[in-house]
Amino acid sequence: MQVTVKDLIEQFKLTVLTGMETNKVILDESLSRPALELAGYFDFYPSDRIQVFGLKEMTFLAALDSKTKRERLMRLFDDENTPCFIITRGLNPDEQFLEIANEMNATVLKSHQTTTFFMGNLVNYLNDFFAPRTDLHGVMLDIKGVGVLIVGESSVGKSEAALELVTRGHQLVSDDRIIAIEKEPGLVTGQAPKLLENMIEIRGVGVVNVLSMYGAGAVRKRKRLQLIVELVDWTKGLEYDRIGLSEQTEMILNTEIQKIMLPVRPGRSVALLIESAALNHRLREVGINSAQEFIDRLTNQIKGNE
Repeated sequence: MQVTVKDLIEQFKLTVLTGMETNKVILDESLSRPALELAGYFDFYPSDRIQVFGLKEMTFLAALDSKTKRERLMRLFDDENTPCFIITRGLNPDEQFLEIANEMNATVLKSHQTTTFFMGNLVNYLNDFFAPRTDLHGVMLDIKGVGVLIVGESSVGKSEAALELVTRGHQLVSDDRIIAIEKEPGLVTGQAPKLLENMIEIRGVGVVNVLSMYGAGAVRKRKRLQLIVELVDWTKGLEYDRIGLSEQTEMILNTEIQKIMLPVRPGRSVALLIESAALNHRLREVGINSAQEFIDRLTNQIKGNE
């Protein structure tokens, strides 16, 4: 997956001032404001980054004499590795700036956003492209503010449970395939591929457009992944966790995600159980552990009987 200068132009509605090479691929997610370079110091110039000119840079350039300005701009624009130069705040460069940029075939763009606001948005946008990512199989929902991934064998009832959860007021993120993105260790977000956005497949019914059927409040574009619920067929004689003291985790990229196994069989309301698991997870996050509270009560009762 690559991001190009053309993608930035479309995403941020940038104006092209000079240069037609908008298919350049951006290889570095960091940004640079060429302050020292405008003062003539190029020893550590990060030429492979997007260069951003704000009010300070443009004011400094305007204060230079014509000869010095040309020398500095020639050195700035004389590197094919630089994807583009972006001027913020809707500032208009002078004729000499544009003349040198055209001469050096440099791509100069303009944004009407303030420098800090624009750079923050651009960094977030680039982080999404450069962050580690992987594909997960299952159904992801936002359940009472908790990002839950439902996994399990084929035909175990993941999509059916998800659809029932949607009718209970929760939000669908993605069905069948989830793109997991890790912006930093400990923070994994999930989102749907473009092809599957707002769609859920129910065997016997077909593909359902959740947005059309249940409204905008029934879907969510992306959500942080906090809990994995694995649906497994109930096996007679097999012991399952009945108290909730044992904690399992699964590694997604470089992040450990809490995981529980939920046995399913006819007569059990799977959607209700998943909802309860999400709410219980939320309680644990704020320091309320029902399983530990039960054990403490049991211990105190035993001590009292003794």
